[in-house]
Amino acid sequence: MKTKTAAFICMCAPFLFFFCACGIDVYYMLEPPTGQLYTMNKDPATRYLTFNTNAAANTDLGDVYQGVKVYYRLYNSESQMNSDISRINSANSEYSSNGANRMISIGYQPLRIRHAGTGQEEELLVRDSGQVRIRFYTEGQSNAPHPAAITHNENTIGVPLRYAKDDGFDFFSDDDRIRSDTPEDGDVDAYTGGTETNVWYVNAYAVSYGRDASWTDLYSELLHLGYITITPE
Repeated sequence: MKTKTAAFICMCAPFLFFFCACGIDVYYMLEPPTGQLYTMNKDPATRYLTFNTNAAANTDLGDVYQGVKVYYRLYNSESQMNSDISRINSANSEYSSNGANRMISIGYQPLRIRHAGTGQEEELLVRDSGQVRIRFYTEGQSNAPHPAAITHNENTIGVPLRYAKDDGFDFFSDDDRIRSDTPEDGDVDAYTGGTETNVWYVNAYAVSYGRDASWTDLYSELLHLGYITITPE
């Protein structure tokens, strides 16, 4: 089972004729997605973040388990990004929402997706088992570029979008059809207090997400996916 119960012992004073109700709290223990931390490389063919949903480990939670979300934040300061990563890591622990709560409090936002075919836009939430890959921006100006995409089990399911924007992460594209605006002061998904120019870091986490009968948000331990650097080609 993926639930843990804590029974509160009811104690009634001697010789008094009344009953005390005992309450039972139920805690749902979500298993996190699995995968390895991405490390920077120069090969555009493999410049994406990836994870396995690990959905089978959460099947006995029934409708409580909703799927896996991805949270991200943009930075123009590598030192600030690393500082935030350290703060999140210090709060991240097994069967706890503490890491997710710390991450969200810092300003990380859920990644959105524009679905292939329908064009529908919504927060990314992957419930089915399998491997997910996220390529944030299109690389290459050849006849066969590596396009920005989110894939599930090798099938393209859509394009990644920023949280509060209608566009994605193609900040430096030569293609006017896909070029996106760079982050600005006040953007909720970005730290813009750095001094680095023409470079952005997108750091991301995957987390199993659930909702109990009272519609309370539940999160697993975070899986740090790593970060991708977005620069002009």
